[in-house]
Amino acid sequence: MTKIKLPVVEGMAGSYSVFLGSAGLNVLSKISCVDRFMMDTNDGFQRPLDKGHAHKFRKYIEGAQNGQRATAPPLIFSLRVPKKLENGHLVIPREESAMARLDAQHRMEFTGDLPVDLPFVIYHGLSKQEEVEIFTTINDSQKGLAKSLVDAQHHSLRGDTAKQTDPHLAIAVQLNKDPNSPWFEAVNTGGISKSTPGSKRKITLRTFQLAIKELISGPRCENAPYDTKYQVTKNYWKAVSSTFSNAWVNHRKHLITKGVGIAALAELGQYIIEECLADEDSSIEAMAKYIKKLEGFDWGNKTSPLSLIGGQKGATAAAKAFKAVVFGDVAVDSISKLLMPFMPEESAIA
Repeated sequence: MTKIKLPVVEGMAGSYSVFLGSAGLNVLSKISCVDRFMMDTNDGFQRPLDKGHAHKFRKYIEGAQNGQRATAPPLIFSLRVPKKLENGHLVIPREESAMARLDAQHRMEFTGDLPVDLPFVIYHGLSKQEEVEIFTTINDSQKGLAKSLVDAQHHSLRGDTAKQTDPHLAIAVQLNKDPNSPWFEAVNTGGISKSTPGSKRKITLRTFQLAIKELISGPRCENAPYDTKYQVTKNYWKAVSSTFSNAWVNHRKHLITKGVGIAALAELGQYIIEECLADEDSSIEAMAKYIKKLEGFDWGNKTSPLSLIGGQKGATAAAKAFKAVVFGDVAVDSISKLLMPFMPEESAIA
């Protein structure tokens, strides 16, 4: 097997031992790979590629070959083969699986033919969990990283403890995996998928878990065991999806799973769940009795009164209007009037 020798020095990155050095992009590309996060299996950790960003970097860095001043921060790898040192050189098999790119994807995607040296940091002896943790730590604050991917990685790192520490996140992830859930494979967790592409999924994990956090924040639900939290949440969304089946199925043309819509339903749901828990009946049928009072509400992207409001104030106003219908004596067709103060002046007048 052909091997590549990289001149390195040993160093430390916080509490981790690493190898430091520099090498050509054309060399490093032969001994490293991208371990992309797969939404179907939760394998890997890397976000989807932004081709525009990657092409832009290539155009910039190849200028170094023509005398232009160009640079880049260190590429970060995880060595996945046993470390072997010979006379100050790290000996690595010439195979792409030898190292995983923890922070290098966009800088290396289209630069594998360039003999341009860049600095690198190579971690070694990491477990898969440590790779995920380091990747998430490095990228969490970087502009452009999908927050849903960060959430998915945090959940993966916490495992079952997430049910106690972050039940809203655990519920969101579980609903996405549950074949009997109306959210089955409908949540974009920031990776790539062989089944349902992220762009065709109803909602991002970040938006969804925040909505569930609101949904289960009532005192009765908050103090209930995790399994109860999960079941009442699942039953609530089943009641919603069956009541508004057309809007749910054709979600791309409706606001029911978007921004203000999902936030308003989550706030309304908090009150419905609390009522059902108090009555000791949190079945789908019990919840549907409340939701059905909103039958006939227009969720259309362009025709719904929700299309004219936005932000947290808009969601709160919408939830208040929904509650006036569900728990009061206000008619569904009066919701638009209740929301007029939150609409742009020209729309409200019209």
